[in-house]
Amino acid sequence: MSDKSERVARLIKNKKSRDSYTRALINTIVPAQIRTLRFKYKMTQKKLAAEADMKQSRISTMERPGATQFNVETLIRIASALKLGLKVEFVPFNEMLKWENGFDAGTFNPVTIDHDTDFSRDQVPMARALSMAGDGRIITRPTSDTLNVHSNVTTTGHI
Repeated sequence: MSDKSERVARLIKNKKSRDSYTRALINTIVPAQIRTLRFKYKMTQKKLAAEADMKQSRISTMERPGATQFNVETLIRIASALKLGLKVEFVPFNEMLKWENGFDAGTFNPVTIDHDTDFSRDQVPMARALSMAGDGRIITRPTSDTLNVHSNVTTTGHI
């Protein structure tokens, strides 16, 4: 059995192996993304830290692979400071492998919100569909595009 076959078999059979694999990818690719973006935007760690309301030493730690365990709130603050969104998504393991093999700092270049023409063009329908309640809840309202699917459903949820 090849090394690759053994690794796949281990991931299929063993929850701890899946946990370790996922954690290892997040703890190497996310720091590389943060560092790459900071360099592309010509930001110092101190400047990024100030924008994210963190200490410079925290940014330094976050940029070192395996030096920290990320939580979603921290990543949201970093994304916002970089004028980017954050997508957290459950995916099949083949997508994890593509992510592992496909990250290239040289071509990694997400568009910031102030240069995202697709977002600015689509913001009116999105603003109608999502609005913030006074108590911090997100209120989802159907738009004309979703009325045929959602009828008159209005849902609320806490962030």
